[in-house]
Amino acid sequence: MSSKNTCSGTTRAPSLTPNLDAQGQLQIPEEFPFPFKPYNVQQDFMKCLFSTIENGGMGVFESPTGTGKSMSMICGALAWLKANREREDSRRPAGTARGTDDNSQKIVDAKTMERTPEITHVESVDSSSQDGLGSNTRKEDPDAPDWVKQHVQATADAAREKAMEERRKRDEKYAKLRQAEQYHTNAERHAKRRRVAAASEAAQAAWLEAALEGKDHALTAATPDDTAGDTDDDGSEFLLTDYTSGDDTRDDDASSSEDEDDEKEHITKIIFCSRTHSQLSQFVHEVQASPYGRDTRAVVLGSRQTLCVNDSVMQLKSLSQINDKCRDLQQNKKDDPEKESHKGCPYMHAKRVANFADRALAKVQDVEDLRALGKRTKACPYYGTRKSVAEAEIVAMPYNMLLHRSTREAVGLQLHGNVVLVDEAHNLLPTIESIHSTAVTGSVFDRAVSQLEEYLRRYRKRLNTRNVVYINQILTVLKAMLQFLDDGRKALVLGGKLNKNTSTEVLSVNEFLFRTHTDNINLFRLEKFFKISEISKKVNGFVLKQAAKDVATTIATATPSDDGDGYVSRHVSALRMTESFFAALTNTDKNGRLVVSVGNTRSKCEIKFLLLNPAVYFEDILRETKAVILAGGTMAPMTEFADELLSPAFSARSTGTPGATVSPDPSMLPTSLSDDRAAGTKASSARIDVPISYFSCGHVIPPDNLIACIAAAGPSGKPLNYSYTNRSDPSRGPHLLRDTGQLVLNLCNIIPDGLVVFFPSYAYEEQAYNTWKAAGLTDKFSAKKRVFREPRGGKIPVETILQQYASAITESGGGAGGGALLFSVVGGKMSEGINFKDRLGRGVVVVGLPYPDKNSPELKEKIAFLEQKDGKGGRARGNDYYENICMKAVNQSVGRAIRHSNDYAAIVLADERYSRANIRAKLPAWIQSSLKQESSIGKTIGTLRQFFRNAAAKNSLQP
Repeated sequence: MSSKNTCSGTTRAPSLTPNLDAQGQLQIPEEFPFPFKPYNVQQDFMKCLFSTIENGGMGVFESPTGTGKSMSMICGALAWLKANREREDSRRPAGTARGTDDNSQKIVDAKTMERTPEITHVESVDSSSQDGLGSNTRKEDPDAPDWVKQHVQATADAAREKAMEERRKRDEKYAKLRQAEQYHTNAERHAKRRRVAAASEAAQAAWLEAALEGKDHALTAATPDDTAGDTDDDGSEFLLTDYTSGDDTRDDDASSSEDEDDEKEHITKIIFCSRTHSQLSQFVHEVQASPYGRDTRAVVLGSRQTLCVNDSVMQLKSLSQINDKCRDLQQNKKDDPEKESHKGCPYMHAKRVANFADRALAKVQDVEDLRALGKRTKACPYYGTRKSVAEAEIVAMPYNMLLHRSTREAVGLQLHGNVVLVDEAHNLLPTIESIHSTAVTGSVFDRAVSQLEEYLRRYRKRLNTRNVVYINQILTVLKAMLQFLDDGRKALVLGGKLNKNTSTEVLSVNEFLFRTHTDNINLFRLEKFFKISEISKKVNGFVLKQAAKDVATTIATATPSDDGDGYVSRHVSALRMTESFFAALTNTDKNGRLVVSVGNTRSKCEIKFLLLNPAVYFEDILRETKAVILAGGTMAPMTEFADELLSPAFSARSTGTPGATVSPDPSMLPTSLSDDRAAGTKASSARIDVPISYFSCGHVIPPDNLIACIAAAGPSGKPLNYSYTNRSDPSRGPHLLRDTGQLVLNLCNIIPDGLVVFFPSYAYEEQAYNTWKAAGLTDKFSAKKRVFREPRGGKIPVETILQQYASAITESGGGAGGGALLFSVVGGKMSEGINFKDRLGRGVVVVGLPYPDKNSPELKEKIAFLEQKDGKGGRARGNDYYENICMKAVNQSVGRAIRHSNDYAAIVLADERYSRANIRAKLPAWIQSSLKQESSIGKTIGTLRQFFRNAAAKNSLQP
């Protein structure tokens, strides 16, 4: 274990004055503000988190569900943020922009690190300016004249005083706003009780105006509902923005300029990311419940679909249409500001949006609170929250906003010197690959050509020559894609494979461009043209207007005549989908592959860009931030994150010791993050060392509240091995299912209440159920427990099955032989995010190992990429990746049980392969410590029976 970045060391109690060592490093507090007495694992988590942030770099944190991970993240990170703010104010060097810390001044480019020739800077920058990913520390010049030193010191003092004054004013402003919001809350409750809401609202509005520094932020009367659906009859709203090839500075979001009128300073902040909006709401509620809930400025960012309060926009059916409609409303306002009430969005009023941005930070609010605030103030929450970003201390957002650079820039999020916390990070790697991969069918290409040709016919004489040239180039590429797919379809016919569903081919980017004869077209310029001209939005608006008038309906809804089953909804923007595809083609050969699937019809033909190297799109995040923390309940195998997100030169090994943080040997650190930047850009010459630390803790439950068993053999005594070969074998397959059914029946006899059985796939679950039903086993299951199955498809909502499952358990008297049995699927809807706590999940069984199909073209290319990337040890790396996919899915499934400190459950891993050391090592540490393997299934059943007897006696008063 290296001392480079550990959680141990001198610790002192926190105070208003930051505790710094001789090098200016913040010392780890002995205690952290917490809403209750923290568990030891929470205390360790917060200390390690504080240390990792202070030292910089990347940390991978695993804390099982039920150990209070979210609250530990909040309190540990905010403790550092508050201490760092005190350090900034007390030790701000000259030339540092107010409201920022030294880390945000890190500049990687060597040219910007040169000294200014006019004056020699004399600075003493503490180690907090080194963010772990690089530094820009300038040394004090001992030979500088005294007057220079005095001037620099005076400048530093003035900057510090100015920054503190700005902070004081900012704190006073938000204190007033918090008081105003509290008044509003109290008045609202009072009005509801007395049924005088209307009179109370008027009094609140007047009081709030006085609290918001004058009329600039005063609420104004609501403007009439917009009628933005009305457009000019000549269709001028669909004309393209003029574009020339040298126009490289415009943002791709038409409304992003709306956010640039603010001169607010950007302060150091915590950027929190999770996968879904519901998870973000849970995080916000945890912040509200924390000791920092009253005086922390936090804002939640979301999509227009999540935050928009304009009814005329929200009635649209797709996210693409909602985005386009919103932008159109703003463009109408810009084109004719005097007619805002007739054309523009009534919620896009500059003063009211600025008012909203301040009030959004007055207290910690979730998405529903922000929407209510927007309706109350007649201001847009989507753009208002963007304006809140600069002065927010916490910014919460979905994964995709952080991981997509243009989206980050559009919302005004700066990474320099800030801390990124990614929760539920087990999804991070596939999320990056998914966001930057794209697939387009032949039908979509065909539809895009039809729409674009119709648009060009209508507007050719009104477009400038340059725009017409670029549109023709886009059409050339789209038609080349169609010709390539059609040639593939002809080859199927000539080869006598007409009845075959698809033929798949994998190509590199350059090979694909050569084969489609598009290698002579500058795709980078076309990508820029898409963004600046907003052609996808304009064409989509034109098509929808034509469809509404029943003109050219075929271009809006029709698909090729040979695609009878290939209907594509008109609410899907075909050109926007191809725009993403154009951007994907600008990647290098190393970073991705094109998977071409050719079928009988165009709808069954698909070209998919597959991203192989997620490090390309994560590099900027690592390079710019102070620290990146990846956290989750089941993060094993933890070293995969460093393997995938850093360059091939990096290697780190975790000891897997619970409660420990592990850092790599300094000699194993990478010399650079990646030498594979996106195509068309030059790799950075800066060489950055990234300290990596790992933290994994045990569970908060007593050791005797969990038992994990490996069922290596079935009741017949024959081995249980659910490999695809065994499952599909005509002789072994049926016997394997009979043995599995008998095992499940035995478990129903001894496990009380809820028993969840996870299968490796939907197909195998269906095969097992049908086999057991034919043999009469399902009737025997039902005699013990009510049987439920995870629904496949959307016919029956998952929530409905879960409610019925929970009711069956609640209505039963408890004890062995009662309750419910749920058949589910690893990687399905119930294997992640579902809470089977207490009686809902006394037992979890995982049948087999859910390895993905190794013959999948996508998986083959990913494994080949890893093997080539890792050189001599590449084959082991590819196999490791293959196992990791499987074990991460298993770990998510078994994590559904044990949700709090008093919970208890049994986990049964049914497959002899779980006995292998490499498989066991990839289970979470808290399960490994409880894992048992008996010599026979009889002894395993006996061990489980005794476990539940002891648990029942110990927890007789527990639910």
